[in-house]
Amino acid sequence: MAKDWAESDPSVAALQRCVCFTETPLEQVWMMTKEIQFRQVRLRPYGLAFTKVFGRRRGANPVWYLDITPGHDWLTIPVNHLVKISQRGESRAIQGYHPTTPDGPLINPPLAQDPILMLTPFIEQMGPMSNGSRKEFWWEREWRKVGDFTFPPSFSQVVVAFVPEDDHLKFLKDLAAKLAKDVDWVEQRVPLLDPQWGLERMIARLARVGDSDVGPFTT
Repeated sequence: MAKDWAESDPSVAALQRCVCFTETPLEQVWMMTKEIQFRQVRLRPYGLAFTKVFGRRRGANPVWYLDITPGHDWLTIPVNHLVKISQRGESRAIQGYHPTTPDGPLINPPLAQDPILMLTPFIEQMGPMSNGSRKEFWWEREWRKVGDFTFPPSFSQVVVAFVPEDDHLKFLKDLAAKLAKDVDWVEQRVPLLDPQWGLERMIARLARVGDSDVGPFTT
């Protein structure tokens, strides 16, 4: 929601950069890698899955979707108004919002402590736009983490790795070379799933059912 301001001010852009996640159900993961009209990025079929609890501990939070259908502007107008107030520097001097420091209250806090700029990274729009296009990605059930997202190099917090089936063996070989001495990785045996697989095949892999025992209708 602060995109326009961020495009003209690098200091604001730095506060809005996020790592993005999705809680799309397994049976719909394939949609993440397909070309979709109006999507501005092309996602490749590789990814890592974490639990939402772990993501929350690292500061991730679900995105808040606002309807922008023409006539449904009762949510976007107030948010845009707050952004404009912030841009004028007024919200950092709001009565009752004075972050403190060891030397006393900050009368004009920095942008990083501006209330609306701490919220806008988690706000996204959905619905038809006035130019005739649509922004309908709420089905992705997006989560975001402002700044970087870190996790142990051992992959011990990774629940699933998404890798195309043709690359599974190479992926495991390359990873084993990097984590040869990592007991956590070896013991955890993170499952590899191809995002193009059907749900039954994914469940079979998660349940550690051997490929020879998986039914014929799983793709």
